[in-house]
Amino acid sequence: MKNLLNSTDSATLFLDNDLNVRRFTPQTTKIIKLIPSDAGRPITDLASELCYPELSADAQGLRTLAFTEKPISADNGRWFTVRIMPCRTLDDRIDGVVIPFVDVTAAKVPKAKSRAKQTDLEKQVFEQSTQRVPRKKRTKS
Repeated sequence: MKNLLNSTDSATLFLDNDLNVRRFTPQTTKIIKLIPSDAGRPITDLASELCYPELSADAQGLRTLAFTEKPISADNGRWFTVRIMPCRTLDDRIDGVVIPFVDVTAAKVPKAKSRAKQTDLEKQVFEQSTQRVPRKKRTKS
């Protein structure tokens, strides 16, 4: 299982029912400051680049077999889709939480830049349309 997870090159965090770190993939260490000895530590004790103070509460609130998914920004300008899912046993009981982090920066940043550019253009058009245009004086011929 560990080899499979490490070969996927995706950031995934596994928590137990008490929201303690169970395991994580190497890519996760680029998002959450984790070292191997962090296994067993509460998620609330870890430093993260994510702008997601509700991570612990969202993971704690997951008591059904459903999942939650949110776009979350990071301090370094990157964006992630964070999905919080229950870790299910073979008999469909919840045994912790799985949190994959999908980097969507490549899709999110150009959209934000495009929106900002559109807003600037709309502002310029508005400003130009509200300025008084001097009328030409009529001359008698």
